[in-house]
Amino acid sequence: MRDVVYAVSGGNILWSTDAHGLAASLGASPDLEMLTARFVAGGQHWPTHTAFGGVRRVPGGYGLLLHGPTPELIDVRRIQPAEGLGAAAEEFGRQLTTATRNRVRDAG
Repeated sequence: MRDVVYAVSGGNILWSTDAHGLAASLGASPDLEMLTARFVAGGQHWPTHTAFGGVRRVPGGYGLLLHGPTPELIDVRRIQPAEGLGAAAEEFGRQLTTATRNRVRDAG
């Protein structure tokens, strides 16, 4: 399993699975106070913080909603799937094929 991390920069929401890489692209430095606090008290006390200033983590059981100017964490623990994995995979395949055909058609 990989963490998803995000940051807001210049009005854009950036996300990645690599906190260090995202921090480097933003020019963010390590947050020494947070590193010290996590070392002393444990990371469970700050589930959304990372070792880098301005880079936040999506905690387990949450999704990252990228709609609007600010990111929003959504609790997804109680969401029940509408379909089984097999039917959902088939529907996803159909939708992806349709979207790809539409993009190719629109591009000429």
